[in-house]
Amino acid sequence: EAYLSRRCKKRHVLQSSELANFHAIPIYSTSSINDIAVNEEAVGSDIQEVIGLSLHGWKITTCSNSCIANQDEINELTSTLIGCAKKKLWLPEILFHKAHVTVSRSCYYTKKSSSEQEQQKETIMKLDATSALLEWASAQSNSTADGSGDTLKSADAPLWESRRKKQLLQQGNSGALLGLGSGGIPSIGEFNFDWTYSTPFTGSFRTASWVTCDHSGIDMTLLTDRTQPILFFDDVLLYEDDLHDNGQVQLSIKIRVMPTCFYLLLRLFLRVDRVILRCRDTRIFHRFDDAQMAIVYKDVTWREAKWEELPRLQLPSDVSSWNNSDETKSQFLLGKLPLAILPSGIAPFSYVQLD
Repeated sequence: EAYLSRRCKKRHVLQSSELANFHAIPIYSTSSINDIAVNEEAVGSDIQEVIGLSLHGWKITTCSNSCIANQDEINELTSTLIGCAKKKLWLPEILFHKAHVTVSRSCYYTKKSSSEQEQQKETIMKLDATSALLEWASAQSNSTADGSGDTLKSADAPLWESRRKKQLLQQGNSGALLGLGSGGIPSIGEFNFDWTYSTPFTGSFRTASWVTCDHSGIDMTLLTDRTQPILFFDDVLLYEDDLHDNGQVQLSIKIRVMPTCFYLLLRLFLRVDRVILRCRDTRIFHRFDDAQMAIVYKDVTWREAKWEELPRLQLPSDVSSWNNSDETKSQFLLGKLPLAILPSGIAPFSYVQLD
């Protein structure tokens, strides 16, 4: 949304002296999640990058400049996902497996007796590529073994299938030796897993569960209040793939922290050229006025449309209009896509109370 990234195009954080006016403490790259660095001499140095804030009992950190996963890391995660999905699959072409947005809060438990000490427990929500892909892989285990169900074909799949069938007929029965399946003819353009990486991931706290409610708890008045400075902003890319030149899928997170609230947008954008458009948004919000209750709200919205439906919806049908590079234009167009039905287990509105 425009109000999420106003005045910000990449990671942005106020100076430490300005943050102090709002009782916010910067968290540096050399700090652990349980330790807040306060060495003012290190502010702005190369080794002391500000990666988040601590304020009102919350710690909010991000990693948006990690390297693409190397082959060993890819192999390890692929093995884990195959075990979860119980079928062969592979990872997105561009994977930032160390990138994340982490939100945590220390909760205190009341003493049950005078002899017991007050206990502290930290609850954490970490949004990262591994968590998203684990839910994606888990969803694959519920699909049919032959890859039907929700698996999409690219627009040119029939052409490639025809070419491949002719090639195999010329080769005779040699295709059977290659393990090509029934009749030796694979389904070109259709994989035995969701090759669009459309994860149903929406994020969760490790020690608390979301409770369904009947309305949104996000306060738009706070989010659009231009009198409040942005204390911290970041735009984190988790993974991306060009779908073998058939489109684009991207999972990203934007986070904004203001003196009054914090807000996250987790977005899955999918474009399979001339086939389908899909946008899955998860919005997470907390108002610091509720700090004593620590209530976090979550809204989930899925939108999608088949390409053939775009003219009827009065939306552009040229691929260039949906390249997701122009943020303002993209946001406007995606908001025009029809709402999709959420699967069971994902509520449109929910909240969690941590204290």
